[in-house]
Formats: sequence, C-alpha cells, structure tokens
Amino acid sequence: MPVMSGIDAAKQTRIRGSKAGIIFLTVFQDTDILAAAKAAGAKGYVVKARLGTDLIPATNPVLAGRDFVSQFAPE
Repeated sequence: MPVMSGIDAAKQTRIRGSKAGIIFLTVFQDTDILAAAKAAGAKGYVVKARLGTDLIPATNPVLAGRDFVSQFAPE
C-alpha cells in the first residue's frame, strides 16, 4: 500500500474504535507477518495462493469474531 502498510492500517482502524472484522489478503506466507497482523487486530489472514478457496469462507468466522487463517507452508 502506498501510504502505510496493512499492519499500520489495521492498527489505526482499531485505535479509531472500529469493530470491523479485518481480513488480510496477502502474498506473504510468513508466520511472523501473520503474528503481526493478528497483533494489529486482524481476525482473518488469506494468502493469495488460496484466494479462490478461502476468501469467501473466511467471512463468516470473522464476522462471528473467530479467526480464519489460510493453510500455507511458511517460507
């Protein structure tokens, strides 16, 4: 993202009081980035390699306040 990272955007969303369910859509199959996203308030983490199978199924758990993480092999 040109202005700030997705991690920073999620943090700002939470700081401003939003209760929105945040789902990251990313190319990064990295457990450190996953941990940073969750710490920033993300409930979902969908890797682009699994976009077609995971994005829609991620919405219901996230809307219900549960986590959803795509299966991936960390780099």
